[in-house]
Amino acid sequence: MQEETQKLFDKICDPNEKEAFYFAEKLGKINTEEVKDKLIELVKGDNWEIAYLACKALAKTSFNNKALEAIFTAIRDKKNQKHQGAFVQVLEEFDLSESFVDIFRVYFLETLRPKH
Repeated sequence: MQEETQKLFDKICDPNEKEAFYFAEKLGKINTEEVKDKLIELVKGDNWEIAYLACKALAKTSFNNKALEAIFTAIRDKKNQKHQGAFVQVLEEFDLSESFVDIFRVYFLETLRPKH
């Protein structure tokens, strides 16, 4: 990975970085397979804030289907239960025309499931 790209990843993973959204947007504009794979890895990670920033970055890429697959998985992941709304909100930035079933599951079935 290029040094400049790695610096951008370091910035979005830094909890003290005040401009993390800006750096996430810059990452999304790089739009390479390598960046996509690293962003998806972050979406699957344990830190929901970094995962959210990775989702925002993925929204800027051309990898709509792969990004949505990772985001829908994050929405359903129990570890993200308290933060599902943030991940759902990110969906506004994607082309969802081929994701009707996933959208249905998120908006209707997930909201009807009792929370424990």
